[in-house]
Amino acid sequence: MSNKRLVINCSFATGFTPELEAVIKKLHNAGAVIVCASGNDPQASFFPASFVEYVISVGSLNRYTGKVSAFTSEPYETVAPGEYIRGVDGLGTSFASPHVAGIAACMLSKIPYEQIETKIIEWLREDE
Repeated sequence: MSNKRLVINCSFATGFTPELEAVIKKLHNAGAVIVCASGNDPQASFFPASFVEYVISVGSLNRYTGKVSAFTSEPYETVAPGEYIRGVDGLGTSFASPHVAGIAACMLSKIPYEQIETKIIEWLREDE
């Protein structure tokens, strides 16, 4: 695996398993940037997004209000469009996560992979 140039988008949410944690940790330690949908139930936490020490956890942003979508699960570290996306029939954090993964992939040509998570979170939180 060419681990210094790998961005993984996880547009799914599930319950905790030690096997999933081991895989996410191994990919992270190998240098992968892992971007995960936080989940669509504010009353629950989901994985792999809850492994925040290894991933960038992404919540949904309502396009019209500019606020975090009511269905977004905790924890999330940043948000991206996940509601009212033109040309998309649906909503959810699974639609938000690929936006951040795309940003991370573009950033790989400009900054060291170790700085991507911090830079994305700082940049996307500037307007809060």
